[in-house]
Amino acid sequence: MIHLFDNDCALLTDTGVVNDNSPTKRIVYMNLYSKCIISLVHDEIPEGLKKCFGSNFENISGSLFLNDEKVLAGYNKICVKAAKKTVFSGSTEILGVKVLGEINVGK
Repeated sequence: MIHLFDNDCALLTDTGVVNDNSPTKRIVYMNLYSKCIISLVHDEIPEGLKKCFGSNFENISGSLFLNDEKVLAGYNKICVKAAKKTVFSGSTEILGVKVLGEINVGK
């Protein structure tokens, strides 16, 4: 999935790619630039179905989402949790994250 934002900025972690895992899915997020993130969703396929369908059991699809603030807020929260030390932002306003202190915005 590709997520584009007109007004809000996506964070970039010091770890680069971030993961959000659940019992049934693995989601990998990549920040392409401050206004665009990509999310790759990997569904777990039951072992029995893998055996039945073999290598033919592949389904790839994509979607484009514009200005989905809920996704951006969630992504930014995941970035803060995943960071070892620092997150980077193109804006002083960070959707979904409460900033507790000074923000240094690089030029």
